[in-house]
Amino acid sequence: VRSVTPIYESVEYRKPSQCYSHSSYRHSSEHKSSTPVVLGTIIGAAIGNELGNKKRNKQVGAVAGGILGASIGKDISNKNKHNKRHYEEHYCDDYYTEYEERIVGYKVRYHYRGHTYHTRTHHHPGKRIKLRLNFSPAY
Repeated sequence: VRSVTPIYESVEYRKPSQCYSHSSYRHSSEHKSSTPVVLGTIIGAAIGNELGNKKRNKQVGAVAGGILGASIGKDISNKNKHNKRHYEEHYCDDYYTEYEERIVGYKVRYHYRGHTYHTRTHHHPGKRIKLRLNFSPAY
């Protein structure tokens, strides 16, 4: 390798100059399961049905037990869910433009068998550069 010259490129990017943070709590929109309410209704209706001693009392007991069981199931379901989630929001009012010079490659000049060649590489090659040689028959 005879010489290595870095190739620079000017990169433009926007940087915030004035930024704020805001914390808030919002109700979660995640799906809640209906299983506790359904199970509460079934168990409450079965218990209410067993407590009644006549057919009409059994029906009233089943309805009352179902309503009570559904209410208890809903309370249990709500107790196990986190209804609010914490959100942290960041926003910026003003931006400014900054430029930076970055190395995007290297222009390499090398010597091989009495001839000087040029190539471009992504990395600095050091004192030596690997060559891939192609041979073809001479006619």
